[in-house]
Amino acid sequence: MTRPLKSSSSSSTTRRLTFVHLIFAATIFSLLVFALQSFFFTGSRVKSANVDDVRILSDFQSDVQQCVANRGFGLTAHIVDHCKLILKFPEGTNSTWLNPQFKTYEPLEYTYDVCEAVLLWEQYRNMTTILTREYLDARPDGWMDYAAKRIAQLHRC
Repeated sequence: MTRPLKSSSSSSTTRRLTFVHLIFAATIFSLLVFALQSFFFTGSRVKSANVDDVRILSDFQSDVQQCVANRGFGLTAHIVDHCKLILKFPEGTNSTWLNPQFKTYEPLEYTYDVCEAVLLWEQYRNMTTILTREYLDARPDGWMDYAAKRIAQLHRC
């Protein structure tokens, strides 16, 4: 007994439905993976570390502001955000610092970026530590030979 052949339209409809189901399943899977990554990798631990850093920087700036107010000879410190701080001379102060290149007087305020200073310090600290270790490890007697020579140089000054 022979089977009747299916029509090509029902075959293509079945393929379309299968394709739509696969696309739908792939979309749901992608959204699930994205949700899991968002939950685990942007959790409260990262946010609390940033909040703690901002609080520490803000506390530091408040201390600087108080120190400038007490010992700054009239200077004032204005906090812009957790990184930026502006030191200003008192109102009515005349600038006597002439910039000879541009023939203008220097402004009576200085913008200080605490975050940039910390970053530069950290880069410098790491760089000198690495260079010192590499330098000392390459020497035949290591630190002992180097220390004696540095002490001798200091006594000559």
